[in-house]
Amino acid sequence: MPVFSFRSRWRQAVRGLGLELAGLCCGLGALTAGCVSPDTNVLQGENGPITLEAINRILNDADLDEAETRQALRDLGITDEQLIDVLMQDL
Repeated sequence: MPVFSFRSRWRQAVRGLGLELAGLCCGLGALTAGCVSPDTNVLQGENGPITLEAINRILNDADLDEAETRQALRDLGITDEQLIDVLMQDL
């Protein structure tokens, strides 16, 4: 009859726990692998995603007057007139 010591039981417990943790980590890794991180500096517009760089390009275009700037923002997909007013506030 084999004799089990505390040390051997402890090793078995730790080994089993290590395998469970490794399996849990692999499972979590597989679940999060398909997740897409949100893009920064992107608004969702009527025509799709709008980057802040695209908005800044329009707002900083010296060749556009106020009406053309407003229309360019609308063409970009921004439909909220209050948002357009806020964006153009300091121009």
